[in-house]
Amino acid sequence: MPQTQSGQKYSGVPANWIPIARFRDKTANVLTRSIIAFLTFEGHHSERISIVSRQINGKCTAADACK
Repeated sequence: MPQTQSGQKYSGVPANWIPIARFRDKTANVLTRSIIAFLTFEGHHSERISIVSRQINGKCTAADACK
């Protein structure tokens, strides 16, 4: 899939010289990167966000993360 994007980016390079991207789902990080790459290739906007929260005095500091 992302081979066509690379082909557009490097138009002077022959298509058979551009490596084919391999997607795996061994870890959560690799799966997330694969999903983001797929969505970007399909023309969607995607980015990875993370919410970090901690408890102070028994109350959560981030509303979404401490349910």
